[in-house]
Amino acid sequence: MSSRTIIEWVSIQDKECLRFRFNGHLNVSEACRAVAEWKKMMSSRPDARVVLIWDCINMLGYDSDARKLWTKALKEVKHQTKEIWVITNSSIIRMGAGIIAMTSHIKTKVIDSEDQIFSV
Repeated sequence: MSSRTIIEWVSIQDKECLRFRFNGHLNVSEACRAVAEWKKMMSSRPDARVVLIWDCINMLGYDSDARKLWTKALKEVKHQTKEIWVITNSSIIRMGAGIIAMTSHIKTKVIDSEDQIFSV
């Protein structure tokens, strides 16, 4: 079962961040919907260098094709992305974050909770 990904602008320690809250299983259909929303939100701030926060605590997993779609989208907004913080306790999601970091060459940190952002 998949569920909606919530994407919202937040300020953490006076830094502009785009937070993604993943719930359930990320399939290709939901990844497509979320990527379209993500690109729209980034286009509203074309000159910004944004910190991405991927809160995957409630993510149960993802389809391989959804990860590929996500990686492709990240490459398209790379010039606007300062760094990525991935929040998870899942070894599978940590591995996927590592793959995305290697292919995108964007500084990525994996942490256990949101309160660790900018502290590690």
